[in-house]
Amino acid sequence: RAHKAVFEALSAGVAPAFLRRGFVRYPAYEDGWDPHNQEYTINLVSSDFSGHVHQLKIGYRPRYSEVRVEIFRSENAFGIDSLKDFPASAGEWTDLWIDRPFTTLRLRSGSSWNPFSIRNAFKVRLGKNRDPSAATDRLLRAINKKLPFLFDAMAGSDRSPHVDVADRHIVRRAG
Repeated sequence: RAHKAVFEALSAGVAPAFLRRGFVRYPAYEDGWDPHNQEYTINLVSSDFSGHVHQLKIGYRPRYSEVRVEIFRSENAFGIDSLKDFPASAGEWTDLWIDRPFTTLRLRSGSSWNPFSIRNAFKVRLGKNRDPSAATDRLLRAINKKLPFLFDAMAGSDRSPHVDVADRHIVRRAG
């Protein structure tokens, strides 16, 4: 299947850049097809918990032919010092951080010279023959070219047109 091949190429071509920077497999979420969100996901978390928790999600949505690379940064007010402090289930982890403010760092595609070309996702163009090799080569080149901007944003450097930075705070309604 073409979509699974795109996901496997993403996993092999993008995840290692994060693993080299101290990210590790996420203890609460598994990589692969997520039937509830209808996307393939790669989930990593930074092993450096001093100050912030950085959660990486690389999501490929076949229906929309797009890939999103985003980091969720939240203040480490959870008492997490190592991976063994993480809740084992995704539900427990979500309950732990859902009410806290967080920042989303989302890698953008397009050219900074043309602001109308900037998108919050990377398009996957499989073509008529649905051969994923050419599409994944273009996709990996585009993402890997922009990853340094995401790493800079993670470190708190100046904002770049290649990274969308958005502060979020989800408020649950009672009842």
